[in-house]
Amino acid sequence: MPLIDVPFNRLKKITQDVMQSSGLEDDVLKLDENGIHTRYKFGILYVKEGQTKEEEWFSNEHESADLDCFLNVIGRRVPLVGYTGWAAGLDTKTGDSGEYTYVTTWQEHSIAYHVSTLLPSSQGDKQQIQRKRHIGNDIVCLVFVEGKQPFNPAAIKSQFLHVFIVVHKEESEDRTRWRVEIASVETVPSFGPPLPDGGVFFNDSELQSFLLAKLINAEYAALKSPKFAQPLSRAREGILSNIVERGYKLAQDPDIRTIHPSSRHSKSPSTSSERSSKSNHHHHEISPTPSRSSMIKDLSEGITGLGRRRSTQDSAENRHKAKQARRKAKGISENNQYPSSQDFDDIVQNYLDKLSFKKRDKALIDRQRYELILQVLQEPKNTSVSTAQFRFWVKKMFQLVPLHNGRLVVCHDNKPVAMREQIYHILIWAHRQSHHGGRDKTSTLVRRRFSWIPKELIARFVRHCPFCITRRNGHAD
Repeated sequence: MPLIDVPFNRLKKITQDVMQSSGLEDDVLKLDENGIHTRYKFGILYVKEGQTKEEEWFSNEHESADLDCFLNVIGRRVPLVGYTGWAAGLDTKTGDSGEYTYVTTWQEHSIAYHVSTLLPSSQGDKQQIQRKRHIGNDIVCLVFVEGKQPFNPAAIKSQFLHVFIVVHKEESEDRTRWRVEIASVETVPSFGPPLPDGGVFFNDSELQSFLLAKLINAEYAALKSPKFAQPLSRAREGILSNIVERGYKLAQDPDIRTIHPSSRHSKSPSTSSERSSKSNHHHHEISPTPSRSSMIKDLSEGITGLGRRRSTQDSAENRHKAKQARRKAKGISENNQYPSSQDFDDIVQNYLDKLSFKKRDKALIDRQRYELILQVLQEPKNTSVSTAQFRFWVKKMFQLVPLHNGRLVVCHDNKPVAMREQIYHILIWAHRQSHHGGRDKTSTLVRRRFSWIPKELIARFVRHCPFCITRRNGHAD
């Protein structure tokens, strides 16, 4: 008995031409390519001898000579202001994230660290929220422990930290050695490279290679745990279902083959370093575990370049056909010059699907979340509202501003926060006010009055505007 009952009588053939012209080919490739990234961020926490609480760890101000030595093994110190490389979300313009950080490059990977002692501290704040905001949102953390005391990962409260790589510097017979231990949440699968006997390293170069590979593979492994794997799986399933549905419609109706050019005109935002991994059982082959997605990436470089050069006449003809197809499929009339609400719902869903799961959660604010934010701001001492992390985020990002009628509105940067349910009408208003003036003019009007409407979403709305499409194609009346 087959595992899957495939309805072969309903299968439709889609030619390569249609796959390319519709953008389906690119979307299928991106489904795996989105998991291929070369930038990573890891926390570094300093534990002094005798310290047992996270409040003590996050409050340490200055690195010791041993910690300084360790940091120079795994990276190089760079000033943050003016730094143009990967900085893991640290501020490189105003110095709000501190003066320095540590970074490194290894093979094709860029790594930046959130070093607790280099992040700004707040006097009187026992929890050092500003430091924990960075390190507590990392997935993997290096912990440098002075002396031989054990490290207790349960002492750190974080929803995201899943793997701790603990390092001790020890002196033995006039020789420096590094002892490494691994602690992880029980749902994280095993990952390589394996520790040597006793977890001891005598060579700085070997320690560096081991730790960088271990850090990257630790993140891959953690992403397989339910906390991360389930939302990632749901997002992937949604994207794949959308691709299949579009492909099936294209196969059924050849007149709508050119309706979906959006994949060719937009780039998905970068996500966290999400790749599947398996343990590397050979210590001498220290490298991040490859994903089969890399094969898809190599394949895409050969495929996506085919069939894209067309004559000017062909392009004009295709644009004209595209306009006719859009009008036929969407019922566009002269009075219907904006994307429909259903079109916009699809635009929003496509935008969210292509975000990393971390960014997706806070990309838009729906009515329910707005009410929670309002409650936190109105009752700042009420600890029963949502989670501590959510309450901290709300108090950091939003303010309550009274209107002339006494009603309170949630604001960000002194501008009202737009709820997801309001964004469509706001964009219609702004695009009309700008006389279909394009992305920048529409965005300027929106951002002048409202906050929490992503610029990329505005760009996608304008890109799908029927009137603007017609005008771009040279057929505006």
